[in-house]
Amino acid sequence: MQIELSREMILELRRRGITTFHHAGVTLPRASVFEPPCSLKWMSVQYSLEMGAFSYAVSGFYFACRIGRYCSFGENVQIGRHSHPLHYFSTSPFFYTPYKDVLDQDAPPGVEISPGADYQRNTPPVQARTTQIGNDVWIGHGAFILPGVSIGHGAVVAAESVVTKDVPPYAVVAGSPARVLRYRFPEREIESLLTVGWWDYAPWDLKGASVDDIPRFIDHVAGMRARAVATYAPGKVRLADLAGQA
Repeated sequence: MQIELSREMILELRRRGITTFHHAGVTLPRASVFEPPCSLKWMSVQYSLEMGAFSYAVSGFYFACRIGRYCSFGENVQIGRHSHPLHYFSTSPFFYTPYKDVLDQDAPPGVEISPGADYQRNTPPVQARTTQIGNDVWIGHGAFILPGVSIGHGAVVAAESVVTKDVPPYAVVAGSPARVLRYRFPEREIESLLTVGWWDYAPWDLKGASVDDIPRFIDHVAGMRARAVATYAPGKVRLADLAGQA
């Protein structure tokens, strides 16, 4: 179920640390959960969305996405677009989607058509699958991520790549279909980065850390863990709750 954003809801989201460039009238899934601060910019979202703190997406289409912290998505990224049914007699959406949703216009005068009532089916057109995006993932402009794929922490997806299978942590992938070109860091450093889980902290918590000396950075975060430095826990903002208050 989609919820139409009002001006008041957009302002309330901003007050809570969730920004968007959308205007009133744009819809988001009722099953949207945000961890502030984050930014939707011009994202088009369907079905469900979870977005972690310090993540942003410029534009594109997102269906049933779970997005971690510190993620950066470029323009026109496509995540979770499902296929048309191949097991129905037709792949056209006319037989499972309202007419107006397909053509953005009403049916011809005198015609009443309801896919749910007018056509028999024992199976749904497709099975919805969730796409999992880890923390610190960078997805370049125009990348296409198939539904149900899992992208590991620290991974990079090159612009206009087509990701058809899971991407390992800290892998750099490119192409159609995307393949692993290299890894951002040596295996031992990757293991240590995954162990310390630096994304549990806010940027201000990490002041003083080295950004380009990875062993020193790992030691810095490990020291924070040893000193029991509090992790960042802002709480979640649920769109359904805001809609209930409107």
